[in-house]
Amino acid sequence: MIPYIHIPSLDLKIAVIEPFGVCVATGILLGFFSAKRRAARVGLDPEEAHSMAIWMLLAAFAVAHIVSMVFYFPERLAEKPWEIFFIWAPISSMGGFLGAFIGSFWYARRKKLSYLAYADIFVYGVIVGWIFGRLGCSLAHDHPGIRTDFFLAVNYPGGPRHDLGFYEFLFTLLVLYPVTRLLGRKPRPDGFFLAVVPMLYAPVRFGFDFLRSRSFGNVDLRYLGLTAAQWLCIAMFVAGAWLLGRVWRRPPRPWPE
Repeated sequence: MIPYIHIPSLDLKIAVIEPFGVCVATGILLGFFSAKRRAARVGLDPEEAHSMAIWMLLAAFAVAHIVSMVFYFPERLAEKPWEIFFIWAPISSMGGFLGAFIGSFWYARRKKLSYLAYADIFVYGVIVGWIFGRLGCSLAHDHPGIRTDFFLAVNYPGGPRHDLGFYEFLFTLLVLYPVTRLLGRKPRPDGFFLAVVPMLYAPVRFGFDFLRSRSFGNVDLRYLGLTAAQWLCIAMFVAGAWLLGRVWRRPPRPWPE
């Protein structure tokens, strides 16, 4: 069983530093660096990738908040509709993925860039940031699951529970990262990682949501028996499978010497 580790916030008077915020900020910076490095490796413009990343990040936070408020906190939105503009909290990771897609697609169309080519480097690069983001969730323990005696359960105050943020951290670190790095050792068709990573992640996240706890103030609304995230997982998997079928036989992008 994993011990419940609590790292207190650091109050600097002018600002409060949270472990979760530190992890997310670190993940964003490393994700930017990884995507730009990948862009140079496959022959794309790193500076164009940097600019696209900024728009993608802004859209990700905005849509992550909107999805969370609309599908997880509708009563709160009805009571205080102006909170739709407070994009810092609450947020939904699945909404963040949707926002990242919208922001990057808009930028690629505006700049007349190959969306599949640039999306691939971000999907490849964001895995690093994802690891640190879910590490932050693990430290914050903000995704508590149902009670269990599973050996990877976290011993929450009141008893052991599944910690879904911790499980996703392990999945990203031990599965997504090594798989993408192994597959990324040789040239791939544009759109390959944009298809493969959602297909790997969606079934795992779909299953995790069945372990969500309704305690700890969680709002776990269901739509035809599934959470909003589970419906997005279905859409993500289907889209990934469709795209993989489209790009599978295409020639790989040639790398510069």
